[in-house]
Amino acid sequence: MARAQGRQPLLGQCLIDPIREEDGTLIGYAKVTRDITERRLAQQILEKAHEELVQSQKMESLGQLTGGVAHDFNNALTAIVGNLELVKQSGAVQGIALAQIDAALAAARNGASIASQMLVFARKRMMQPLTLDLNRPWRRSLRLSRAAATRA
Repeated sequence: MARAQGRQPLLGQCLIDPIREEDGTLIGYAKVTRDITERRLAQQILEKAHEELVQSQKMESLGQLTGGVAHDFNNALTAIVGNLELVKQSGAVQGIALAQIDAALAAARNGASIASQMLVFARKRMMQPLTLDLNRPWRRSLRLSRAAATRA
């Protein structure tokens, strides 16, 4: 089927029924054609919306999974960093072992940063960029160091 010139093709549904005499003799057919173009277009729009909903639900599930993994990972890293700091502060470790502890601490802190980014992805933590003035704590630290040096 086709519409008038310059229009989109027509999507139609045809029903054909036989027409018979009272004795059952076939005398012809009756044909009804329905334009289902709009219905099909609405169905395609609905299918697309459903696909988008499913994709959105998948992303929500991924966010929840990511948040859970990041939380558990962060808990493990907290224990690792805490124990490494205790060993380092004990003074029982020196030389190469101390350098290895520092490297492990740096790696654990990097892992904590990654976990934090995962929590941002999972929307469990909002990213809040800050502007920091590093000169103020530096000057304060310098004053304390000078004061401690003059007392010694």
